[in-house]
Amino acid sequence: MRKTTVHILSITASVLLSMAGASLAAISCTKTTAPGTEASPEGAITFSGVDTKAAVEDASEIKEFYVWLYRDGSSLLDKERVYLQNGYWVYDNLQQWQSGTNAFGAFYPTSLVDGQIEVTMPPGNRGIVIEKFDGSDADDDLLIAHYSREFNQTNPDTSPVPLEFSHLLSRVSLAGVSAGPDITITDIIFSGMAVYGTYNEDGQEKWKPIIDNDASAGSFEVKDIVLSSDGAETVLLADLLLIPQPVEKTAITVKYKMDGIDQPEENLVLPSSPEWNEGKSYKYVLGFGSADVKLSIKVEDWIDGGDKIIEW
Repeated sequence: MRKTTVHILSITASVLLSMAGASLAAISCTKTTAPGTEASPEGAITFSGVDTKAAVEDASEIKEFYVWLYRDGSSLLDKERVYLQNGYWVYDNLQQWQSGTNAFGAFYPTSLVDGQIEVTMPPGNRGIVIEKFDGSDADDDLLIAHYSREFNQTNPDTSPVPLEFSHLLSRVSLAGVSAGPDITITDIIFSGMAVYGTYNEDGQEKWKPIIDNDASAGSFEVKDIVLSSDGAETVLLADLLLIPQPVEKTAITVKYKMDGIDQPEENLVLPSSPEWNEGKSYKYVLGFGSADVKLSIKVEDWIDGGDKIIEW
């Protein structure tokens, strides 16, 4: 299954000067496009482009995202879908800049919302809330962003609104290394982690993993992998996108052959530290070639593949 691993996503919204006395009702049913086109109504908040760092997916595959907008506690956009149409970002419930505190929130990807999860941004806490998330496939990348601006009609700041997205999940991989012998991994199971959970951005614990019983825990398996003979790392399980959580119940079970001879099964429980945190990348490396399989851990920031700026 193809994974979506967009690494840092930055959406910008450009605005034009508000018309004096402009009526929101008069434009509420129209769509807006990128500024600089004839279809941009004066005074409208418009979305203009994507600035992204993506190692796996191209930025042009990002077709839509959700936006919330509160102004001084009043909801103006509630999970509003912003999408590409004829090369421009458009949305249906057009809004203008008005005086007050304008607080934006955003969520990507929209494909999960209302089908796999429900995402809200309640007015009380202004943080993103995700009802029970099913991450059992470990291939969904969840990103959120926020921005707030105090807008003043007498001295209007109409510069682009920067929404820099951050990752809500942890990125986990397994790799194997041979110290010399020919190693064939006949079966490896990575299991015991929570793949269901709830998220409240303003909660004391943002992520609350859910494991009702052993059957609800995650499990990922691969078979028949020959390790590289030159000592380089061989990927066993790559880019599992998992809920941040403690890991003391997560284990790796390995069956393998050394120089063609079956070896005793290895059962390795992950050390309790480090726990998995938002936006971090964890690589567990299994070392083969001695009496026991050795486990080492590499912790990094979410790896990105260089700047790409796409303008539509």
